[in-house]
Amino acid sequence: PLSNLDAKIRVQVRAEIRSLQQELRITTIYVTHDQEEALSLSDRVAVMKDGRVLQVGAPKELYERPRTRFVADFVGTNNLVPGRVSEQRSGQLVVETALGPLRAIAEAAVGERCVLAIRPENVALDSRSAPDGNLVRGRIAFVAYLGSTVRYDVEAAGGQIMRADVRDAWHHEPLAIGRDVALSFPASVTLALAADDVETDDV
Repeated sequence: PLSNLDAKIRVQVRAEIRSLQQELRITTIYVTHDQEEALSLSDRVAVMKDGRVLQVGAPKELYERPRTRFVADFVGTNNLVPGRVSEQRSGQLVVETALGPLRAIAEAAVGERCVLAIRPENVALDSRSAPDGNLVRGRIAFVAYLGSTVRYDVEAAGGQIMRADVRDAWHHEPLAIGRDVALSFPASVTLALAADDVETDDV
């Protein structure tokens, strides 16, 4: 509904809509394709695909704990890495991927196909250590300076593009395209999702 407004005005109008809704204490259904609008305006969000509700929950829950690949890809930005569960260890999964074995959290059986979802802001760039063993090496393919954030596209094994966001852009000198880097991310923010979207939520 607000897509035709300038960016700054859009943010202001979103805040006014939210303030008005809370002041009047009325139940409101807001339909949008803009994920930022949905997250900022809502107490609960329903993500739909082809007329089916895939997940319903608080904005924080949908962003941090999506249940399906579609929800993970639709709400915000995610690195999606396909793989297969090779073992369960200490409450975590070990998933074999084109990037090597990666640790993740979820409930899945050994041998099941899955997709790992990792948010760019949870990926540390040029790290020398690998918490929980999740270390990926690659080469910088693209750099985007976004003001408060610098986003890197890193080409890893098999041509897999991994995105990493550096939040403290003020104190970060952008790295050159073509530079070899290491990316690390803990298992606690690496979600193993079903390879196919078959789940739905009751409304």
